[in-house]
Amino acid sequence: MEMKRQLNLMVMRRQFRKTFFSSVYTVESDNDFDTLPSKMDVQVDRTTFTITEDDISKKLIQLKIDKSPGPDLIHPRVLYETRDVIIRPLFLIFRKSLKFGTLPTD
Repeated sequence: MEMKRQLNLMVMRRQFRKTFFSSVYTVESDNDFDTLPSKMDVQVDRTTFTITEDDISKKLIQLKIDKSPGPDLIHPRVLYETRDVIIRPLFLIFRKSLKFGTLPTD
């Protein structure tokens, strides 16, 4: 008898949760959202855009070294601590990328 009572109680709890959460959450169609413009559609005049070693240095100094690594898995502390060594190579990569309009491969 006790087992039947516990089973009924579990069913009642499940029904309550189902009713409660179905009133809170809704099912929406994936087609109801506006389409955002593609970043590839944006045209940038690369001839007027310049970047300097000083720009890179300022950005590296502003890094929050207590944060987690980004998608490149390089910890911000490593970039911060090696900034004096990596400024020039980063500058050359950025300059070449802007000149040819491509991103370097891994």
